[in-house]
Amino acid sequence: MLHGATDCYLLVDTDNEFVQVLSNIDDDKKAECLNDLVAWCGMKFQIFNMNSKKVKIHTIKKQGEKILPILNT
Repeated sequence: MLHGATDCYLLVDTDNEFVQVLSNIDDDKKAECLNDLVAWCGMKFQIFNMNSKKVKIHTIKKQGEKILPILNT
């Protein structure tokens, strides 16, 4: 994942024009990560990390899809 993230969730909400991303990246890497994601696929994103509001973290974890870490089963 971008910028050293080892945990990542994606939430695609039809009521929101942005794909919401929650990862364990540092605050100072959020803007660069956002720019890289937009440049890579052209979609709109919002980037959150573990320092974001607890309600936002909970919502993304509960309603989103965990994409990292990838577990071998």
